[in-house]
Amino acid sequence: MARSVVLFSLLLLLSTGAGRATPANKKALANHFEHFLAERLNDCTTCHLPSEVHSPRSLEEFPHNAFGKALHKLGEEMPLGERIDQLAAGDADGDGVSNLSELLLGYFPGDQADKPDAVALKSEAAKQEAYAAYLQRYPWQPFQPVKRPQVPEVAGATIQIANAIDAFVAQQQVERGLKAQPEADKRTLLRRVHLDLIGIAPTPEEQAAFLADSSPQAYERVVDRLLNDPRHGERWARHWMDVWRYSDWDGYKDMIRISQPHIWRWRDWIIESLNADKPYSRMVQEMLAADELEPEDLDALRATGFLVRNFHRDRYQWMDMVVEHTSKAFMGLTMNCVKCHDHKYDPIPQEDYYKVRAVFEPYNVRTEPVPGELDTTKDGLVRSYDQSLKPVTYLFDRGDERNPVKDKPILPGVPALFHSQLQVKPVSLPLTAKQPEKRDYVREALLEDAEAKLSAAKSECEAAKGKPELLAEKELKLKAAEARRAALLTMLPLEEQEDRGMDKKSAKWHGMAAQARKAQLAADLLEAQYAQAAAESAVEKAKEKIASAKSGTDTVAGKKALAAAEPKLKAAQKALAAAKKAQKDADAEDFKPREVKTYPDSSTGRRLAFAKWLTSEQNTLFARVAMNHVWLRHFGNGIVATPDDFGANGKKPTHPALLDWLAAEFMERGHSFKQMHKLIVMSSTYRMASTTNEADAKIDPDNVWLWRAPTRRMEGELVRDNLLAAAALLDAEVGGPDIDNKDAETSHRRSIYLRQAQEKKVEFVRIFDGPSVNECYQRERSIKPHQALALLNSQLTRDATTALEAELSAAAKSDYQAFIDTAFARILARAPKPDEVALCQTYLTDSNAAKDPTRARQQLLTILFNHNDFVTIR
Repeated sequence: MARSVVLFSLLLLLSTGAGRATPANKKALANHFEHFLAERLNDCTTCHLPSEVHSPRSLEEFPHNAFGKALHKLGEEMPLGERIDQLAAGDADGDGVSNLSELLLGYFPGDQADKPDAVALKSEAAKQEAYAAYLQRYPWQPFQPVKRPQVPEVAGATIQIANAIDAFVAQQQVERGLKAQPEADKRTLLRRVHLDLIGIAPTPEEQAAFLADSSPQAYERVVDRLLNDPRHGERWARHWMDVWRYSDWDGYKDMIRISQPHIWRWRDWIIESLNADKPYSRMVQEMLAADELEPEDLDALRATGFLVRNFHRDRYQWMDMVVEHTSKAFMGLTMNCVKCHDHKYDPIPQEDYYKVRAVFEPYNVRTEPVPGELDTTKDGLVRSYDQSLKPVTYLFDRGDERNPVKDKPILPGVPALFHSQLQVKPVSLPLTAKQPEKRDYVREALLEDAEAKLSAAKSECEAAKGKPELLAEKELKLKAAEARRAALLTMLPLEEQEDRGMDKKSAKWHGMAAQARKAQLAADLLEAQYAQAAAESAVEKAKEKIASAKSGTDTVAGKKALAAAEPKLKAAQKALAAAKKAQKDADAEDFKPREVKTYPDSSTGRRLAFAKWLTSEQNTLFARVAMNHVWLRHFGNGIVATPDDFGANGKKPTHPALLDWLAAEFMERGHSFKQMHKLIVMSSTYRMASTTNEADAKIDPDNVWLWRAPTRRMEGELVRDNLLAAAALLDAEVGGPDIDNKDAETSHRRSIYLRQAQEKKVEFVRIFDGPSVNECYQRERSIKPHQALALLNSQLTRDATTALEAELSAAAKSDYQAFIDTAFARILARAPKPDEVALCQTYLTDSNAAKDPTRARQQLLTILFNHNDFVTIR
């Protein structure tokens, strides 16, 4: 079939000058021929005559050769790939060898003097045949819109075709003479799908139920159950937290260097969204622009943690990370290098980097009160918002922020290769976005706080009865608390009426304002009087302590107390004088509304426009990249092995048609992850055994073409979680603040809730190749001695083996067989083999075990936790 590649048109190239035209045409030529193009032909002189002008100002200074003229004559509107195909059989330079043959053999088709010799022509037929076969393959065109490829009908398939996935996989297997493995046994399959969908191995009861269910729908029922299990969200949230670089705040003491406190609310939003099967497109829109999309929805605002996480004390680094990782995570594009120069491999000019940066230039982060807590240092909702409504973005010469090109401000946009424009519209925000402290729950909390202080003051007053030296002060405190509560009860309703548009010239406003002002002044006066009384009391106590001092130490302590108390007394006296003065000539016009933080009442709409484009069909990479990540987590490798780079420098897909089909299906199913998970795990490809055979291993030793299920190591979080789950120690509580990473050995919560930051990592998880918070689009996999040592010696393992041994021994009593069977079921989710039973019984009954049978059983469990089958997904 004819194969064409649509890249930059020459019309665009001419608009940016010949200096831009040449590199882009070279990329188009290289993309069209891929590995068939000789290195010497990836050069300007393939289409142009050599010129002494090194930096031509127009194409006239760098004229076409015969081949270039023929391409140009076909018209710049036609993609370069299509023009090359039309000229393939021609002979532009008249040397008797076709243009295509010269290109395949590595000779210039526009230069008669550069003609293939007889030796070169001997390989022409073979190269033509190889190129023809290449053209028949499914074309991988990631920058073209997703189109649903036809599902192949495969003759001779050795895998049962359960759905379209199997047909695409079988096609590759048959072409290479590979024989697919049969379906895995029920225990292996059950453990695999449990670990993949919820991250916890099946219990003995779940194993028994599945083994006993002989209906054809037994496996599907398991899949549906797991997809509706709350643990599914926890399992897959951890995957996406890798991609989105989740990090709890990091810094030194009170200094925040990256991310922000309370970002755990974003983590909980991810879990909840995945459990609810919120469309992925909606999830991404909320992550990038919930404050513009749903400005009053506190649950949705948590999603902007994606932007909050990119916070860095250095604003330039902050913006760099946002552009780089938004591009990698959602488009599979490496735009970070475009900050300094045009992309070396993909058709992305430098200006495109700054178009994307301009989208995010206005935003900053802030922390708002949450229901139940007014102090944002203790808890809060950390979120993004547009702080600057008219920010300017400049291109930095060679990426150096010290050298902005100020004569050409950059407008927000998307990479030109997508041929799309952003539709940016400013967003008007509600009052609660402008002044979040005016939310109803904040007002309610203020009153509750006033009630609590009043109640405490009453208790103190009651306790001071019979103590004249204390009673007067406590009574004054009680009056002040009563007055402040009364002031709030008059001030808050007025504030609410003002927010609703009450006319400040109306008689009603004046009446309410006069009453509120009077109550405010009364509260101010009583609070000042109490503050002075308390300060005077502190000063007197300090003086008494000095006077009655029996040692030098007591004198020093008393003087320190006096030094601390006297400034407070002076401040209280000053406040009281001010309060008394304010009582005179008080007027309604002097009413002072509550001081609240105020933010802009509108947002630029840039991020919302970008998010809508990003999740639309105009972005040809969005669904492809998402499905590649999902496939990667189910099979250990992505269809594209470089999940963050779908460009020319990334790896080519092993199954391009399958990836496009998955992307098309994902879009058609409304970006539902759960539906795609079910489709994948129900396929025969997923359900194959992981066993190997010599013949297929010789053809495909790395299992690239999926003739068997891949074996994978558990991630560090799964190792820790299943260690606890096997011993029935795992705490099933969902959500909440991050747990100190130092408590990882003693806490029994799932690993996803443990603090994770650059300098605050869980050591146990780190040893098992835990994620890097800087960038983790794909986990590293290793087998190290430290991993075995961690499983042997960690406090977690000791706790698990102690608890599990006690439980199993109580149930099995002296029945060694029962103990062994249950231990294997709990830890390895399978039955022991006969030789394993014999070995375990020998171990438990030898003379050494008889001396301390409890310790022997604990050691046996430790050995099973160190078994390869425990840390491996088969």
